[in-house]
This record gives sequence, structure tokens and C-alpha cells, in this order.
Amino acid sequence: MKLDKVIILGGGPLQRDLIEVARKRYYVIVLDGNSNCALKGLADEFVHLDFSDLKKVLKFAKAKNPRHILTMANEKGNLIAAIVSEKLGLYYNSVDTVMASLNKIEMKDRLSYAQINTSRYFPLCVPNDLKKIPKDFQFPLIVKPAQSSAARGVKLVKDLDELSSHMLEAQKISENGFAIVEEYVDGEQFSVETISFDGKHSVIGITKEFFTPAPYFMETQHLFPAQLSNEVKSKIHDIAIKVLDAFSVEVGSCHIELRLSNNKDISIIEIATRLGGWRSELVNRALGLNMAEIMLDAYRKKQPNTTPNWFKFSLVKMLYSKADKIKENKLRDDNRYQLDPIVKLAEGFKEERTSLMDSAGYYYLTAQTLEDINEAL
Repeated sequence: MKLDKVIILGGGPLQRDLIEVARKRYYVIVLDGNSNCALKGLADEFVHLDFSDLKKVLKFAKAKNPRHILTMANEKGNLIAAIVSEKLGLYYNSVDTVMASLNKIEMKDRLSYAQINTSRYFPLCVPNDLKKIPKDFQFPLIVKPAQSSAARGVKLVKDLDELSSHMLEAQKISENGFAIVEEYVDGEQFSVETISFDGKHSVIGITKEFFTPAPYFMETQHLFPAQLSNEVKSKIHDIAIKVLDAFSVEVGSCHIELRLSNNKDISIIEIATRLGGWRSELVNRALGLNMAEIMLDAYRKKQPNTTPNWFKFSLVKMLYSKADKIKENKLRDDNRYQLDPIVKLAEGFKEERTSLMDSAGYYYLTAQTLEDINEAL
């Protein structure tokens, strides 16, 4: 009988690996505000409880006395887990560390203080702030909510009228009511997936990210591992460790996004003190490593094993349109590729699409060779 309990915040599809791994050692309780969430039947116990409600989660956790309270790829769950863990004396990143990774203004401040290259930025709290934007900021500029995820509210604006209009939209989306404007950095975008244990950090790998054209930046597909020279990979690894130290990351998975210019300069976009969405599955398919298991070992204060078991290439592809579905059908008929079933997020395709939240679903693809994976892009 499993006596030790783990509370997992969220029963959505991206939590599957964490629930399955945790159940091998613990009695797993999943909390979710959706009574019909995808993974409610996977846990030892499911409780219909909105995990964004701090008071209710704290009261529940005190009654259950768990060994850990965790989440995989959920911003709100990460913050609630940090607060509850602190109050219960459980091993987790500090609330300050998690908050700094959620609030993009504080995030930018920390990066700048640590002298880590990031695009210049200016916080937008009230409409009058538009007059205070430095005169040498040149359009186009990026406007985004100061606290949100999944690229909601992120837009490239070309003039002051668009900036003024979208500032208000970004503030509505932002959980703290603020927006931020940044200089646009041209270049390819990547993310770094890391694991930390006792304040020591390891890089699991680098993902290449693909997006729709401006003005909105919707994630269309991600390739793992990214194909980069050893020199560039080394530079990215070094700056990733510096970022983790700047945010005083102690434990668990982190997800750092960056832009790589044509002359190989690196500019940090943001850090999330939780695993990036889909990364557990991508790493598992490409390297044979279970990120949930690695992450759980770190929280158990056990040295994680990050040695790959094999080397393949993996993609996750989002479905926004009929053309995306036609592409999926074609790839599924090609015996060079192994495709997982589609994870459906919505019925049908939306006419207006401005963020990842407008995707109808996604699927994973695995290939043996770089040539084959490049054809699948």
C-alpha cells in the first residue's frame, strides 16, 4: 500500500507523464476545476477543486499531508504549488523565484541586473506611460501582457496607434493588469529545457520553435533536439545556467526561451520555472528520457539520471486549419514516421486565430534521421 501522497495540480493532457510516474511510488491525488478533465481517471484519487484557489488548495493539502505538491507545465499551478509548499515546509522553488518567472517586468529586471542579454523593455501600467517610452525605441515593437502564458496577447505593432490600442488588450489579458513593450529581436527562436537539483543545473536539450508570421506569434511546431553547432550549443548552455542562477532556481524543470540572431548573438526572451509544454514527450521520444521521472527524482532529492538511451528526432505539430490536417494525414501514411494519435483540444477550426489557445489539437511525430525530420517540418 502506498502511504505517501502526492498532490498534482491539473488533470490536462500535458500532465500524463507526471501522474503515471508519480503513481509508481505515491498515492496520487489530482486536483482540477474541470470535473471532466482528460486525466481524472488516471489518478488514485480525483478531486474536483479549482487549483487556482489558494485557500482551498492549502486547506486540502494540510488535511492530506502530502510528500510533494507538483505540476508539470502549468503557470498558475506552479505558483500555487510554491506557496503551499512553503507553508507546509515541502521542497520546492521559493515563491520569489516562481513569481519572478511569472511577472515579465520583474523577469526582465532580473535579467538586466545579472547582465544577461535581453531586449530592451518598458513597463506599461497606465495609458500615460506611452509618453514615457524611450525615444530611441523603434517600431516594430512587441507588446505583451506582463503576466500570461501560451503567447496570449503577444503582438508585433508597427506604429503608435497600434501600440496604444493593443496595450489595453494586453492589460486585459494580463493577470496583474500590466503590459510590457519590448524592442523586437529578429532571429530564430529556441528553448532550453533544464533540470535542477540542490541548486545545481543540467541542460537536457534545446528545442527549435516555429511560429506563424507577425503580427501574432502562434506556435506551429517544435523540433527536438535542435540542430546547432557545438559552439552555439555551448554558448546557449552557458547562458542558460547563468539565467537559472540569476533566478535562484533550486529544484525541478525550467524552460528558457531565447532568440538567436544571424551573427549568433543570444537574447533571452523569458524563463518559466516549470517544464515547457510538450517537452516531456519530445524528450522521451528523441532521447528515451522521462522528464517527469527526472523531475520527480530532483524533488525527492535524488540525483537525476540524464544520460540519453537513444538518439532520434521528435516533433510536435499544432492543428489550426484544414491544411494542417491534410499535412497530418500525409505524414501518417508515410512509413518513415511514427505518429501518435491527435490530442483534440476543440471541435473544428477557428476562423480567427491569435494565440496557441486557438489550436484545435496537436500530435507528436518521431523520425530516425535528420533528413526525414526536415521533410516533415
